[in-house]
Amino acid sequence: MSEVKESTPKHTAGVAAHYRIDWTEYERGWGSRPDGSTFYATKEDAEAAYAAAFQGRGERTPDCYSNPSRPCLVPIAGSEQ
Repeated sequence: MSEVKESTPKHTAGVAAHYRIDWTEYERGWGSRPDGSTFYATKEDAEAAYAAAFQGRGERTPDCYSNPSRPCLVPIAGSEQ
């Protein structure tokens, strides 16, 4: 897992840095598969979304759920804030 080292996205020549969380869906009897990505402008927003994904999950594993990866800093070409 990547460690997020920057707290403020940096811009260079039309490329902005954002934080990405990749999701993996797990379904009983079917296994796992990629379930998309979400992007956040700040490290704080990404960390809050990561933590929120685990809130309220009891002791029992549900039949179908998605788990997030740790947030990572990624450049997005043509992006401006």
